Amino acid sequence: MTQRRLRIQDYTVGWVCALPIELAAATTMLDEEHQSLPQDSNDTNLYTLGHIGEHNVVLACLPAGQTGLNSAATVAIWMKAKFVSMRFGLMVGVGGGVPSAESDIRLGDVVVSQPHMHHGGVVQYDFGKTGPSGFTQTGSLNMPPTVLLTALAKIRANHYIGRSNISTYMSAISDIPHFTLARAGRDILFESTYEHVGGPTCDRCSRDKLVERTAREGQEVVIHYGTIASGNQIMRDGVTRDRLSSELGGVLCFDMEAAGLMNDFPCVVIRGICDYADSHKNKKWQPYAAATAAACAKELLSVIPSADVAKTRTVDEVIEGREANDPDQIDPPRRMTSIPAVAVSPGIRRTNTNTVSNINRQLAPADFQPDLARIEDTRCPGTGSWLRKDKAVMDWLKCDSTACLLLTGGPGSGKTYLMGSMIRYLHTLHLKEASVAVTYFLFDGKSDDSSRRLSLAVLQTIAAQLFEQVAKLNPRFVETRLEAIADSQRRLHFVPRNQLCTIVREATQHLSMTYIILDALDECEDVPELLRLFRPLLTEGGSLKLLFSSQNTRHIPELVAQLPARIQHRLVLDGQTMKEDITQLINFRTETMDIEDVGPPQETCRVLVAGSQGLILLAKLRLDTLEQQLLSTDVDMETALQRLPIGVRHYYELALARLSDEELSLARDMFIWVLYAQATLSIEELIEASSLRFDKPGVKSAKLSRRGIRRLGAGLVEVVDNQIKLSHATVREFAVNHDWGGEKLGKIPDPNKIHLRMAIFLLDYMSRSDLVADVLSARGLAPEEAGRWPLLGYAVKYWLAHLRLSGRGEPELVHRVGGFLGSDEGLAWWIQFAVGIDSYNWWLVPQISSDLFALFHQKSLSSPTSQTSSDIVATLCERHVRLLADASSERQLIAYIHALNRLAGKEVEVGRLEKAEQLLNRAIRSSESLPSELNESSIILTLISLCSVNLQQGKYSEVISHCDRIDSLLDPSKTEHNRYFIETRRIRGEVENGRYHSRLSESILREAHQRASTTLGDQDPYTLATRNALALTCMKLGKFAESEKLLDIAYYEAVLGKEHPSTLTGAENFTDARRSSGKLIEAERRCANIYSRRIKIQGPRAEATILTGSKLASIYREQGKVTIASDLLKSLLAQYSAPGDSENQLTLSLKYDSAWIKYEEGKLRESEELLEDGYQTRIHRLGLNHPWSVDTAESLAILKRASGKLKEAEMLQKDVLQVRKEIGEEGDPCLLRAMGILATIKGDQGELTEAEQLQEEAIKGWKEIGDEDQPYLLTAMGDLASIKRKLKKLTEAEQLEKQVLEIRKRIGDEDGPHMLTAMANLAITKAKLGNTEEAELLEEHVLEIRRKAGDNERPSVLTAMGNLAITKDSLGKLKEAEQLEEQVLEARRKALDEEDPKVLTAMTNLAITKRKLEKLEEAERMEERVLDIRKKDGDEDPDVLVAMANLAITKCKLEKLEEGEKLEEHVLEARRKALGEEDPEVFTATANLAITKRNLGKLEEAERLEERVLEGRRKLGSEEPSIATAIANLAITKARLEKFEEAEQLEEQVLKIRKSLAGEEEDNDVLIAMANLAITKGKLDKLTEAEQLEEQVLQARKIGNEESSRVLRAMSNLAITKRSLRKLEEAEQLEERVLEVQMKNLGEEEPDVLSSMVNLANTKRVLGKLEETEQLEERVVATYEKIGGKSRIGALTAMSNLAVTKGQRGKLKEAIDLQVFVLNEYKKRFGPDNPDTLKEMSTLAWVYKEAGNYSEAEKLGEEVLKAREKELSPEHPSVLNAMTNLANIYDAKCDGEKSFQMHRRVLEIRMKIQGPDHPATIDAMDSVAISDVDPESSYDPEQMMSHVVQWRTERLGAEHPETLGCKHRLAMILMSRRRFEEAEKLQLEVLDAGKHVFEKESFEILRTKEMLGLCYFLWGKSEKGVPLMEEVLSVRERLLGPDHPDTEFVRRSLDIAT
Repeated sequence: MTQRRLRIQDYTVGWVCALPIELAAATTMLDEEHQSLPQDSNDTNLYTLGHIGEHNVVLACLPAGQTGLNSAATVAIWMKAKFVSMRFGLMVGVGGGVPSAESDIRLGDVVVSQPHMHHGGVVQYDFGKTGPSGFTQTGSLNMPPTVLLTALAKIRANHYIGRSNISTYMSAISDIPHFTLARAGRDILFESTYEHVGGPTCDRCSRDKLVERTAREGQEVVIHYGTIASGNQIMRDGVTRDRLSSELGGVLCFDMEAAGLMNDFPCVVIRGICDYADSHKNKKWQPYAAATAAACAKELLSVIPSADVAKTRTVDEVIEGREANDPDQIDPPRRMTSIPAVAVSPGIRRTNTNTVSNINRQLAPADFQPDLARIEDTRCPGTGSWLRKDKAVMDWLKCDSTACLLLTGGPGSGKTYLMGSMIRYLHTLHLKEASVAVTYFLFDGKSDDSSRRLSLAVLQTIAAQLFEQVAKLNPRFVETRLEAIADSQRRLHFVPRNQLCTIVREATQHLSMTYIILDALDECEDVPELLRLFRPLLTEGGSLKLLFSSQNTRHIPELVAQLPARIQHRLVLDGQTMKEDITQLINFRTETMDIEDVGPPQETCRVLVAGSQGLILLAKLRLDTLEQQLLSTDVDMETALQRLPIGVRHYYELALARLSDEELSLARDMFIWVLYAQATLSIEELIEASSLRFDKPGVKSAKLSRRGIRRLGAGLVEVVDNQIKLSHATVREFAVNHDWGGEKLGKIPDPNKIHLRMAIFLLDYMSRSDLVADVLSARGLAPEEAGRWPLLGYAVKYWLAHLRLSGRGEPELVHRVGGFLGSDEGLAWWIQFAVGIDSYNWWLVPQISSDLFALFHQKSLSSPTSQTSSDIVATLCERHVRLLADASSERQLIAYIHALNRLAGKEVEVGRLEKAEQLLNRAIRSSESLPSELNESSIILTLISLCSVNLQQGKYSEVISHCDRIDSLLDPSKTEHNRYFIETRRIRGEVENGRYHSRLSESILREAHQRASTTLGDQDPYTLATRNALALTCMKLGKFAESEKLLDIAYYEAVLGKEHPSTLTGAENFTDARRSSGKLIEAERRCANIYSRRIKIQGPRAEATILTGSKLASIYREQGKVTIASDLLKSLLAQYSAPGDSENQLTLSLKYDSAWIKYEEGKLRESEELLEDGYQTRIHRLGLNHPWSVDTAESLAILKRASGKLKEAEMLQKDVLQVRKEIGEEGDPCLLRAMGILATIKGDQGELTEAEQLQEEAIKGWKEIGDEDQPYLLTAMGDLASIKRKLKKLTEAEQLEKQVLEIRKRIGDEDGPHMLTAMANLAITKAKLGNTEEAELLEEHVLEIRRKAGDNERPSVLTAMGNLAITKDSLGKLKEAEQLEEQVLEARRKALDEEDPKVLTAMTNLAITKRKLEKLEEAERMEERVLDIRKKDGDEDPDVLVAMANLAITKCKLEKLEEGEKLEEHVLEARRKALGEEDPEVFTATANLAITKRNLGKLEEAERLEERVLEGRRKLGSEEPSIATAIANLAITKARLEKFEEAEQLEEQVLKIRKSLAGEEEDNDVLIAMANLAITKGKLDKLTEAEQLEEQVLQARKIGNEESSRVLRAMSNLAITKRSLRKLEEAEQLEERVLEVQMKNLGEEEPDVLSSMVNLANTKRVLGKLEETEQLEERVVATYEKIGGKSRIGALTAMSNLAVTKGQRGKLKEAIDLQVFVLNEYKKRFGPDNPDTLKEMSTLAWVYKEAGNYSEAEKLGEEVLKAREKELSPEHPSVLNAMTNLANIYDAKCDGEKSFQMHRRVLEIRMKIQGPDHPATIDAMDSVAISDVDPESSYDPEQMMSHVVQWRTERLGAEHPETLGCKHRLAMILMSRRRFEEAEKLQLEVLDAGKHVFEKESFEILRTKEMLGLCYFLWGKSEKGVPLMEEVLSVRERLLGPDHPDTEFVRRSLDIAT
């Protein structure tokens, strides 16, 4: 069966689904599916069409995978934009239920949104703000429209009594398996606190946790009504579900879409329950729940009558807050960045000095004199006089203040004649009082002229009446106000209501009393608007008295009562009130009848009075009937009275009953014209139209005659001044509902069909060949020439209106209209239309374009050319111009100028500015041919239009030249020229604004605005134009608050109307202000609304529409919605093709936007090419120094900076700054912004001092411009803070950022994006200052706000997560950092391609964190992947080099040092090649390579590289921070080379620089420098100084959180120094505290925790707590193995430490096994000669030595020494260390000679290289002295050791552990020389001092006691030695075990002694 195809406007109900299964269920509910309509190219929705019952329904589903508020809102926006007749919507689908004690919600139930408590039916639960007390939900959503709420009440009532069709609807789809209940499974509910165990089903979940519920009887669907909670995230937690429900007052359901619709798409939400919004949710119940929801929706629609829908306002009308059929006029669409004050078509009028005629011409007031005369003629003498004696009326008359009197009565009760009587009375009463005005307006329900029923006509008429009165008192006032009205007609093509209202208010202020009388107020079509306009009259005008009459309709009295009149009166007309007048009327009429012969007159009068029902109208009709019967028939009075009509309707029926069937048919057609014509028809027009037969399509009848019209009217119509009107307002309702032969006129045919027939009839009429020939030959018929064609005037004006009202758009009709518009017939219509423009508003010209667009909704009206309605109007204008090109007469020349201006306007509309310019120049030349009294005005107005065009072209010089010419034509004595002067000042102000003279522009515009406001009034259009221009300049100056105030949209709408293009432009400018203030979400909403309205009003191809769409795309991009922005821009580019000018401004604008989207997409090359192309085009067209060229250059510089091309960016921006200085004024915002941008670029390059100076200069300029709260100043302060942060001026940076935050809070930007950016910046600074916990709190707050603002995957959220990850990293919370960065990477990958720069950056950040977590293989894989992708841009691309540098670091961490070295050498070579030897980036690459070489043990190479870096940076004049870093790096290498004194000097320099930069010691970099210096001082054994430094560092760190990672690091460093000072208990306490905090905050698996365990183990080892040491180190090894395997570097290092400990404890086999494994792993991974491999080999040699396996120890020691000597010089510290270790092995195996010779060799080298005073030389002396066995040696061991003791005592102190150690060894030398007494003294001295330094059972104490015991044994004092040795033995056995070699030695010594 063929599907039907309906029109777009036939669809009134929208149905939105989120999921495909929901759409499937909805489709099954359609009673019939319709054919699809053509798809719009810019609409991404796909629609399913059909009908349900009486309603035509549109179904649409969200894109697959795109759920949430934004997606739902997008679908709804496109749906309502396409289907303009839509009245309301339904959001139908599935949701998560909220079971509770109050609501027994089950799976498959349905929840319907309904207002409950303080919610409108839907609440967005995740929208609000976070404060000190937590999260607060804010905002509210609209409730469903009344028609839906009424329907809900109906179906609820039906369900209460068992009337429901849902089961029927469900059974109809029971054959579709998906939707059956059986497929859904069991309905089970778990306790809210019980989490899902896992898996796709709940099979594994405990049945003990099920909630027991009573089983329901039957399977009926249960419907619940109440609140639905909606948010941007899936609710899947039972506890959170219940908590939120409680907080929100009880919700029934959760979903993800509803809140996105409620404020922009009036609808009700219907949700089938598919889960319980907890962790047990799955999709099994979705199909059935979708079906129940769809069935409920169908039930809802079934109870809504289509008539109710038709009366409901459309969605757009509801959203925009306006009444249906808003009569506000619509101006021609055009592109406007600022609002021109004059339209492109000048109005040329001859001056008329007659005031009254001037008033009538300008205001076109309604003329009620005929009406009043007719009322008076028909009024019975004496009637109505009672009214002025009524108490209410008398009180109203006597009242001294504003008062209002409302007269109410039923139809025909006599209100109008009473009002006429009152008007006459008041005129007579105040006849001689010039200061009293009596104004009135009689609404006319009888006429088909809608202007007699509109508030605009009331204002025009009352203003005209007031002007006539005020002119007697103040003619100058009237003259100036008439000029303002005339100007509005010229500029806006209509007079705005608010302007009229202001004029009326001002006029009343010139009078002592003003009466305003409105009759039949109920006939006014916009009563609320009219009374709204009256409010300021009552509060701000002069003394007023209002008198209204109305029927007894409910809303009129209520509305009138709300007026701010001090006194309100009410008079109700009823049978009793009117009895006197009715009696008097009947008595008067019956006196003229001869009725004495037929009965007593008193009885007749009584019967007539009784039968009138208190209605004057009925009394008159009955009297007319009675008189006719008595005169024409032979009936008695009784019979005649019985035959009288019993009511008004009965009278009308009796009147028509006299017509024959044929006459009745003709009468019906006549009434159709009278009722549905768009203006009151003259007799001649009705005669001409009467050939159309509405009941017989295609058939034309003979025209009616005047007599025929009167007969067919049957008294129900009357002829007044040759116009056909209804005899009374009650006739309209009667005629519409009358039974015209069995069919009611109001339904058959329906109004749509009537208007279609009328439109086609009029189209045929205008297509008559003889008519067309007449029009074309005359180039437009003058009124006197058009007499041959009586209906021509009506047809020309109203055929399109009838076509629009028909609501039809069938293809054949489209083709017919398109053919007409493209033919000579269409041209003839257009020409005749243009002829009449001067006699009525010319805004109808663009209205035609708008009507065609609304009618055909973007359909092509001419398939071959694919023209839009706007194109067709432009073509007609162009054809008209060509026809008039040879105009000769004055009339034709004026018409030609009009046509040129109109065509220019159309060219401007579509962006063809060059052509518009040519046309306007032609108009000026033609105007010069007119007589002088005409050409002056014409030239001025056209020049103003030309200025507007040239402004849009950027031709500032031409604009100034035009303004000069206008000024030369102005005559100060002519009042109307004041407007033109104001206009030229506005234009000049805009030019100066564009030429970087913003403050001069502001001055000019403030003067113009003040003059306009003073001389013209605030409501004048010229004032509005200057107001808009001033707002734009204020915006540029950063004065956003003032700008927003000036751009008050309510003001624009009041003056211009809601849909005027200038109103939309004003709204757009307001949106720009909000956008610049950071209100991006609000800006997006506003801009999307404006874009939708522009499409509807101006069409998708209008330049203004394209520009608004482009702006919307930019707002999307700024929020990170790059894909949406890109799609929209592609759509705009498809809509717009630059006609004849591929380089016009709009094209360049679109290219600009495309460039930035390409940048966001990672297509940097394409982005740069687009901007470069635009830049070259600007230069070619406008010149290098034109402001637009300079602006484009600045954009290109910004892009180059973002792309990393800093040098190119700097060069461009310097040029920009130079040009702006040359052509702009000092302190212009553009100049200041240019300085700020250049400062940022310089800061990026490390030129921080210059950047700081530039930015401070810019800030000074901003402060001179305005207040401290201007956003541009705040941005500049933030940028300056960033530069100061880089300069290490952290306190200054923090102060600046705090100022910015405080100001933003004060101006109400608490949660705005700029505020969040400021908080993020402050967090970075606080982190730099060491306040990382504060930084963390700030960043967590930023992230929370970002998440609440929308999608968790939005770029702003991801950026906040990245920042927080960095801070977590610095706090040592590496796992949390890793989790955050993994989320960022996942979101980036989801939204973007893997090769997108943002994805690669996220991968890099995560890799760095994984590197810190020792997940080195993962980090390596990620960085290799990044490098592979980056390499596609070439091996030397900057991003490739950064990726290589990162990978090199990881390779080095993996000990793949050679690979890391190769990568860094490549980076360095590429940097040198691209940038030269002395570029900062080259120095950075050199420094990185030096670090790797240092790690490779190539210390001399590293030293040379770092010295080169330091020298280069100093030579380059780099900033001090970079020099300090270079010095610090060199110091580290010097220390590795054991050049500790040089390292110390370097680090002292670093500290000095850091302090000078920071100005305070609490600066983080200062503290780092102090810590590094302390380490070096420790190496120099300046342990006390090191301790003091580290204690200062720790004290400073503790200012913040005492548990921060930096505090803990400082504590660890101090503990190590204290360990070296042998303050072991203090060291142990510190390290235990560090470990405790880290375990609490981080967990055992964090690298920092493991490092702290190692440090504590080392301290415990020195304390002799070897068992605890062993336990700690075993934990470290086990943890490393757990997180990374035994072969990880951390694990191997820990195992090596453990091997040493086990060796010390005598567990030598375990120690050997461990260290052999470690050594083999190092060899396998790094090779046998790697420095770290050799280090582990040395450790194994020591273990072998301790185990007594001297041969293996010696073999390894010699191998290490050989490898060191092979790679390094003989004098290298590592070679010397290897020699020392081997000498110790020789000593252990009792090869004293070898030991001595090797120690001596080391000493000689150290003496030579480092000098006798170096700590390393002293250590070598110590070793030589203790190992010297050669009695003939030149060294005296005692003398040498004594020197060592003296040196250490002087340098380190007498109680330093090293001092005590060498004293102990000196005692051993004295023992060997048998000087036991001296040895005893020294050992006792060491023991006594050791009590303060060492633990009681420490190695040092035991060693000293052991040696003292041996001394006693050798001395022969065994009694003293044995207790000491037994004590030592006991401790050794306990600590080391009985088999340890040290324990064995003591045991053997005791055995020998005893």
